[in-house]
Amino acid sequence: MNILLLEAYYGGSHKNWADQLKNHSKHTIEILGLPARHWKWRMEGGAMALTKMLLTKNEKPDLLIATSMLDYSFLKANLPQDWQDIPAIYYMHENQFTYPQSENDTDTKAGRDFHYGMIQFKSMLSADLTCFNSDFHREVFFAKLKELLERLPDYAPLDEMQDLRSKAMTMHLGIQDSRRNRVVNNRPVILWNHRWEYDKNPGAFFNCLYKLKEDGEDFDLIVLGSKGRSYPKIFDESKVRLTEHIVHWGYAESNEAYLDLLNRADIIPVTSKQEFFGISILEAVLAGVTPVFPKRLVYPEHFDPKNYPDLFYSSDHDLLQQVKNLLKNPVEESIKNGLIDRAKEYLWQQQIQRYDLIFESIV
Repeated sequence: MNILLLEAYYGGSHKNWADQLKNHSKHTIEILGLPARHWKWRMEGGAMALTKMLLTKNEKPDLLIATSMLDYSFLKANLPQDWQDIPAIYYMHENQFTYPQSENDTDTKAGRDFHYGMIQFKSMLSADLTCFNSDFHREVFFAKLKELLERLPDYAPLDEMQDLRSKAMTMHLGIQDSRRNRVVNNRPVILWNHRWEYDKNPGAFFNCLYKLKEDGEDFDLIVLGSKGRSYPKIFDESKVRLTEHIVHWGYAESNEAYLDLLNRADIIPVTSKQEFFGISILEAVLAGVTPVFPKRLVYPEHFDPKNYPDLFYSSDHDLLQQVKNLLKNPVEESIKNGLIDRAKEYLWQQQIQRYDLIFESIV
């Protein structure tokens, strides 16, 4: 089967997902992608650029896959007539209804809060199947969409939303195998391995570490992740305030270096405001790093809090206490092995069979 994957924001986790899907699928997948910048313009105009690229194709694919940064409804309207019957999947990496808004976002200040989410809703209506990367993501999207549609003055497409919801499904992301030889440290190593962005809530993470330092706790620190031209300044502040604790700071020079650093870490306190799946967290857990999760977002879907009551927190105070406890009392091997076994279920080698079956069933 020949599949054409359309990615208007081909970078970061979106690129990783597309590349790994192409590498693992038994089907032939071609990726048409645009550089990962100017996300609002990609959602507005990416479909025009990708349509031009698509029209150069001589061979008609068996299946189209579009992702959530693309206005697929616009693209489909501009497909050649003989391409109109190609089945299409719309894959939701994130949604613009519930994604935390930056305080610097001019659209937020102007009250334009729902436009990009409506692009995604209309794209779903134009596709044959919508797939979300987690159950949590699917449920919060439709809850927020219903809330918005019920506010419309008339002709609210609530029936269309219900039909769409009945056809939507979850198709988890895959993760790479991050297991390497574990490093035994002289003192516990705390890990950050997310993007340097406001939605990952670095303030809560570093404030926890400041208190650990003030209380005389013994720890080292690995800070990984990519940063854009504009990033939270607490990273610069923390590099100074925690300098004697730092083992590594900044983007890893290669994927192997990244995986080696994961296997050197012991504890990952998770503070994100937004997480629809959490690849970096699952990769860390698979590498043997012990997580401390907020009791919200997607994390209870991955790891049942009933099975790991000491690894979930409800407040910043609880987070601090649980990290302190782990610094002195690492989890038992049986608990760590249970976490690793659960993370292994998300390996690409496990997930790809379901992807391929879904591709075949829709075609």
